[in-house]
Amino acid sequence: MEASIEAKADVYHSAPIEVACESDEQLVIEKHGTQRDVHDMARMGKVQLLRRWHGSLIAIALVFFSLFLNTVLAQNLPSIEGVILVLHFLGFIAILVPLWVLAPKSSARDVFTTFNDGGDWRSTGLAVLIGILSPQLSLIGPDAAVHMSEEVRNASKTIPRIMLATMLLNGALGFIMLITLCFCIGNLQDVLQTATGYPFIQVRPGRDIPLNAILATTVFSILLISISFGSTIAFNQLTALGTVALLSSYMVSIGCMAMLRIKGRPLLRCHFSLGRYGLVVNILAFLFLMFSFVMICFPPARDPTLQSMNWSIVIFSGVLALSWCYYLATARHKYVGPVRLVKRVE
Repeated sequence: MEASIEAKADVYHSAPIEVACESDEQLVIEKHGTQRDVHDMARMGKVQLLRRWHGSLIAIALVFFSLFLNTVLAQNLPSIEGVILVLHFLGFIAILVPLWVLAPKSSARDVFTTFNDGGDWRSTGLAVLIGILSPQLSLIGPDAAVHMSEEVRNASKTIPRIMLATMLLNGALGFIMLITLCFCIGNLQDVLQTATGYPFIQVRPGRDIPLNAILATTVFSILLISISFGSTIAFNQLTALGTVALLSSYMVSIGCMAMLRIKGRPLLRCHFSLGRYGLVVNILAFLFLMFSFVMICFPPARDPTLQSMNWSIVIFSGVLALSWCYYLATARHKYVGPVRLVKRVE
């Protein structure tokens, strides 16, 4: 494959350029970072060939790696998780310390007082609120520990402590990393223009893992990732649906707890309780989730096109309508809520 790269050694601006790659059968033209990026690659005798499907293949490889961990190495998961915990802290140090020592630093004034309205909302405050999705994604997920309740001793005491410890520990580490990147990232626009800006639950006899669920998750994950081969816009819309669905599930659970407290109904006995502050915390959390739900449904920029529009609320409404129809038609006659299965200890 021969490549023609139009770049000059004395031109180091951040305007995007194109790399044309010719072969006997096709001509591929793609965007590849800045003039300086391509000049450096050409000087080393290399050509940047970053394509959309490269990231998709990496994601699929990670799915297969997860499949391997949860099937072949399932019996060794506790040891593997311990190793990952150590790597988690070591990686934190290995990445941040070189940045602290070697990277050029921006001033504190630039970091804490400069705001960028990249979506042309004509309001810095609105732009900041619409950007709430990124920090929320960093803090969503500690409730995943609830799925391990049946396998944890004294779950009503242990699981809440794990959730709080996860939030506080990773939140603190994430905040340190965020401040570090803000000081060391340099010119944001230059960075954005570089090439790097990119019912099966039964356990089979003889196994201690829900193999069908793992395989089904693997297949569906690969199918979802495969959408990005054809359209990154469609893929991003489907992934955005996941965040909207998560927030709605939190609103339902917290709203039910708040309703029980408002009506004065007794709650199940537990080792972890918010006490007299429970209702206040529930109401504040519910209001914040409602606000976040609205903000993440905004498009990324003002006056969006059909391609850049955020369609997650439309997809969510469609899924919700289908689910409601299914519940009314058949599910309400078959579904048995978990509370009915709880053995009350007097």
